[in-house]
Amino acid sequence: MNFYTLPVRLFFLGFWIFFVDKTKLTYKSALTWLIYPIAYIVFIVIRGYLINLYPYPFINVVNLGYPKAVLNAFFCVVLFWLLSILLIWIGKKTVKH
Repeated sequence: MNFYTLPVRLFFLGFWIFFVDKTKLTYKSALTWLIYPIAYIVFIVIRGYLINLYPYPFINVVNLGYPKAVLNAFFCVVLFWLLSILLIWIGKKTVKH
């Protein structure tokens, strides 16, 4: 983790806690939230193909091959989806009626 990622993560956590309207959260939203990680993975693969450099070892097509890299990407998306579901569940439990 580099110097810039920790402040961004803390900012996001604070934003989530204090500003997100948790009464409007739906589990269906978790599917919409997958657009960014899927698009990012596609970008990383295309960029890696063009410059022959992959920033993450779990998606390094040169070392792993496409089948293993795609499987790893799939598990990353599933993990992101599960964490999204968890955040929505926590938000629904903490909302004051």
